[in-house]
Formats: sequence, structure tokens, C-alpha cells
Amino acid sequence: MEGARLGDKHAMANALEDITGIATTALQGASLALFSPTERMEWAAGRDTKREEDWVYSLLGIFDVSMALIYGEGRLKALRRLKKEIGESYNTLLPVAEGASFDSHAQEHNAKCLPDTRVALIDHINKWAEDRTSKPIFWLNGMAGTGKSTVARTIARLFADRDQLGATFFFKKGDGSLGNADRFFTTLATELMASIPQMALELEETIRHDQVMSAKSLKEQFERLILKPLLHTVPVQEPFQGRIIVIDALDECEKDEDIRKILRLLSRTKELAGAFLRVFVTSRPELYIRLGFKQMSNGEYENFILHEVADDIIKHDIRVYLENQFDAMREERSLPYGWPSRDQIRCLVKLAAPLFIFAATACRYIGDPKYNPQRRLELLLTSRNTKSSKLDSTYLPILNLLLRRRTKRIKNDGLPSFGRSWEAL
Repeated sequence: MEGARLGDKHAMANALEDITGIATTALQGASLALFSPTERMEWAAGRDTKREEDWVYSLLGIFDVSMALIYGEGRLKALRRLKKEIGESYNTLLPVAEGASFDSHAQEHNAKCLPDTRVALIDHINKWAEDRTSKPIFWLNGMAGTGKSTVARTIARLFADRDQLGATFFFKKGDGSLGNADRFFTTLATELMASIPQMALELEETIRHDQVMSAKSLKEQFERLILKPLLHTVPVQEPFQGRIIVIDALDECEKDEDIRKILRLLSRTKELAGAFLRVFVTSRPELYIRLGFKQMSNGEYENFILHEVADDIIKHDIRVYLENQFDAMREERSLPYGWPSRDQIRCLVKLAAPLFIFAATACRYIGDPKYNPQRRLELLLTSRNTKSSKLDSTYLPILNLLLRRRTKRIKNDGLPSFGRSWEAL
């Protein structure tokens, strides 16, 4: 300084540590594996770079990963790519349930909420997720066909776009690992690693010391793969907005005792105040799930009953859905403008409410490309039975129409293998 020698990097090691925040042993060439992921992220926390992407690119060597430098992508996109690279680099080979994620191929064609539908509910969930004083679990429960999974996919996409989605698991009974809890926590941990890179690096040591972690009890998996790594994870640099876990159709997990165990373990997310984790759960209000939530204190979860939403709101959302589907049918099949009529839409809405599954089933039936949609809509509306139960009115008209067509075909073709008429059967 001004011609006076201050010293070399060895003599000034302590001063350099104070200025940079980097441990002296690291500056002197010690293996980076000796330092926790949190420490390594903090080394760059105070950096000010001319190009915003360079703050992210400066971490590549620290985490021993490589990726393309794309100037102009912005800091947030670069950071997302870095997280992905870190997750792949530190792959712990935990078994995952294929198709459990909301954006998996298995979920690709499943519906999400249309614009101008479920507005109040989504806003309510948004406020719950953003409020640090809110309860750690949000339970959206409702009868079959009320649209719980559609809401879950919409919420998952919403928070994924904000880089706040931690993990998702969509249960499906009878579909291998999607129908049980064997890979539930290992799947959540794997997805959380991609979202929170510090957690990914912390998990590496856990897995290295226990190669059969995936075979342990649900309690030990939760504690060692999720709870402990998150407790030791201190987010740095970017404003950490918390992470949301979305679990859909918990009632379709095949073992009741596993469901209640999962709920007890998830209630412990309240211990993660620093990590700010929220859990969004959907299910039918089955007894064993109600009992599982009843074992929690009122301060641990928020309950929203989907089938108790105001009737006018449900009818509005179903109408928007039907109009959207019929618009697509008219365009694809070159049908006349004005079909279906307002009266026909109104009748379908009345038949469907409060079950979105009725509207979806009716649209699939009417829109079958092998048949005339105008004729099918007329048949569906004229064959309804106002005295039927909601379940009967959803499926019986369609089943009756299918059976009539099958009866006609069998009459024409004959039944040589039975030697008797269809009516006799």
C-alpha cells in the first residue's frame, strides 16, 4: 500500500479470513469436502459482481460442478440451473416412486384449475403459504370428485414457477410405489435436494454412513433424510421464501397405519422454523385420516372442506370448465357457434354440482371422436333421472347408452358361443 509491503497471503491469512469470510484452512488449500455446504455458500454471500450471473458462476468450483455460462439469463435462472447440477452431482441414489411428481409424464395430461376458477381458495392457500406465523400443514379435504387433485396440481405449478416448490407426491392406489409409503420420504428427500442444494450436500454424509436408509422405518427416514438435514440447513444469499411440499390423495396410501404415521411425522415440521417448510395435503375425509389429524393440536394444521364451498361458487367454476371444454370441441369438430345452448349448459351445471368429476366424465363421453357430440349431449340430458343419487346420475345415463349400443351390436352379430339371445342373458 503506497509502496509499503503489507505481507503475503500466508502472513495475512487471518486478515483474509476476516475480509472474505473464508476459513484459513480453505484458503491454504484444504479439501472443500471438509467444509459444510452452508459454509461454502456463505463464502460467496457478500460478493458483488459486475454481471449478476457471475455471482452464481463463481460457485461452480466451490461445489465442483460444471454447467454452461449463459450471460443474460439472470441470476435466478442461473441459480436454478446450479441447484439442478448440484443435485445431480451429489446424487445419493435414494429410490424414488416413478410418476409421483406433479410434473411427471404420468401427470402430464391431468387437469389444472382454469383461469377464473377456484380464485378464493387459491388466494387463501397463497396467504397461508406466505405467512410465517401460519400453521405448518394445510389439509384440503373433500368428497370424491370435488376436484382436490386438480387444485393440488395447480398449487404445485404455482409454487414451482416461483421457485418455492420443495417436493410433491401424488398417491394412486394400486399403482405400485404410488400406492404405498415405501418410497414416500425417499422421494420427498430427493426432490428437496434439488430445491435446496445445501440440504443435498448435508444428505450425502447421512447416506454414506447408512447405505440401507431406504429400508428403515418411516420415522427414521423422516428424521434422517428430511428433518435433520433441514435443521442443519441455513439458507444464504437469495431471500429464502420457504418451500412447499404438496401431497395429493393421501387416502389412497394402502395402509391406514402408514397414513397416520405420515401425519404424525409431518406435524413435526413445526420444528423447522428456520427452514420455513409448509405441507399441503389433500384427501377424502376418511375416518383414519380424520383420526390422524385429530391427534394433532389445533395449532399444527388448517382444515378446508372443499365440498362445503358455497354452491354458487362451485356452479360458477363448473360452468367455466364446461364452456372451456365445449369451446375446444367446437373448434376441433367444426360445430356451429352457439352449441351447446345456454339452457343445455345450465342443465349440465345443475346435474354436476358439486362434483367436478361429473362435468369431466360428461365431457369425455360427449367429446368421443367416434360419435356425434351434439347427439350425445341430447341423449345424456334426456336420459337423466332426477330421482337418482348423485353417483347414479353421473354414470347411469352413460352406462345405459353404452349398453343399448352393445345390445344392438350383439343382436346383429349373434351369440354363437352361447347359443342364446342377449335378452335371455
